[in-house]
Amino acid sequence: MSRSPVSRRYAQAMLELADAEGSHAALRASFDSLAGALAAVPEAVALLSNPTVAKARRKALLSEILSSLQITGTIASLANLMLDKGRFDVVAEVHASFEEMLDARTGRVTAEVISAFALGDAAKTSIQAALAKRLGKEVLVETREDSQLIGGLVIKVGNTIYDASVSNQLDRLRERLTASHVG
Repeated sequence: MSRSPVSRRYAQAMLELADAEGSHAALRASFDSLAGALAAVPEAVALLSNPTVAKARRKALLSEILSSLQITGTIASLANLMLDKGRFDVVAEVHASFEEMLDARTGRVTAEVISAFALGDAAKTSIQAALAKRLGKEVLVETREDSQLIGGLVIKVGNTIYDASVSNQLDRLRERLTASHVG
């Protein structure tokens, strides 16, 4: 996914701080917590990003959010800096960029597995193991359902898509049959 240069710069600075402090896991956990809370309440991001709202009011709201999530240190400083610089609207992008950069640094990838039906734990574990073996990296599997696939799986890892869905196979068969009748 394409991210703004601003979000990549903030994320790169966070990664360098994590490297210097040796606190990759702690920063990831704190940032995940903040990003999750903000995603759950998009109105908070809109308010914190709104320059027509008094800065003191926005700072107080941010302080309340950080306190309720028990976020201190580097992530709290980042959130306050982004608020001060009028960049709070890109917090989600900074988080996503930081996650990508940190995953690249630590040899971890996220695989989105799309299936027609919910996958059981055994299937997820099997897919995760097969991908880890194939990619030579730690794989985090995220799943979702799409009934239009009919059956099979679509797996997305970065820019690579493995499409073994029934709907894709039917589409290819339709194209071959159409091509053989046209020519």
